[in-house]
Amino acid sequence: MALSGGLGLAKASPLTFAFKEAAIPTMFAVAVIATLETRKPLVREMLFNESIIDVPKVEAALAERGTRAQFDGFWSHRRGGWPRVSC
Repeated sequence: MALSGGLGLAKASPLTFAFKEAAIPTMFAVAVIATLETRKPLVREMLFNESIIDVPKVEAALAERGTRAQFDGFWSHRRGGWPRVSC
C-alpha cells in the first residue's frame, strides 16, 4: 500500500503500477519455488499451521492411515510431483 501511495505521489505512469502489481506475486511465487527443497517449505509453513488447520488432528489421521510419507512427499517436486488439486 505504501508503494502504491508513493508511486501515486510521484505521478508514476500506469505502466509502473502494472509492473508493481505483477512483481509482487512473481516474487512470492519465486520464494515458494525456491524453498520447496528446504527443511521448511514456505507453502507448507503458510498453509499447514495451527492457525489455519487442526494440525494434531491431521497428524493423527496420517498416522492412523499410514500415509505420512506420501503426505510429506506432496510438498516436494522431486518426491511426489508439484502440489496439485484433483477434481
